[in-house]
Amino acid sequence: MGHLLEIDSARMQIGDRTILEHAYLQVRTGEVVALLGLNGSGKSTLLQMLYGTRRGTFRHVRWDGQSFERVFEHPESVRYLPQFHFVPGHLSVRRVLADYQVDLASFAADFPDLAHCADARIKHLSGGERRLIEAYLMVRSPSAICLLDEPFSQLMPLHIATLKALIRDEIRHGGKGFIITDHLYRDVLQISDRICFLKDGYVSEISFSDKKLAAMGYIND
Repeated sequence: MGHLLEIDSARMQIGDRTILEHAYLQVRTGEVVALLGLNGSGKSTLLQMLYGTRRGTFRHVRWDGQSFERVFEHPESVRYLPQFHFVPGHLSVRRVLADYQVDLASFAADFPDLAHCADARIKHLSGGERRLIEAYLMVRSPSAICLLDEPFSQLMPLHIATLKALIRDEIRHGGKGFIITDHLYRDVLQISDRICFLKDGYVSEISFSDKKLAAMGYIND
């Protein structure tokens, strides 16, 4: 059975500045939604409000049509990858994977160049290796929906390509849903089913074309 996660009427105002104004965003299991927008447009804020770690001025979150305000309390339904490192540095890679119910052998098969890191502590990894493991946890751990904020940040191209393939694999075989925002927008678009664009506080769905993105002021035509 599929699921639908929605945030409706999301509003965020800080002082005289309105960041979000009646923003609406949804994702279903079995699809990847690209969330694009200029720097500072409120993409991370919207994801945090959807996840429930940021209240905002107003918001209404629903899961299959029912109110679902404290999403972060339900990791079996929704996982969220923030931009900052969230895994405690003193833990080993092996321990972290186990905590998130992710198979170590699968990780080693997906990223054989990192198989030797199994017993390394997270704090001893490079920034890119740490980011990759955190993104992998969210993609592979049991959940219905994943919210990924800058999952490709600091990753080498080969690892980005593998992670993209894993996300599509989760769509095909696990039926997960994803909302992804990343400044490497072409990598996001290559695996997305829909594009949502955040501008002036509002979210609109747009077509897959550089011309449309240029018209929205996102890229130079």
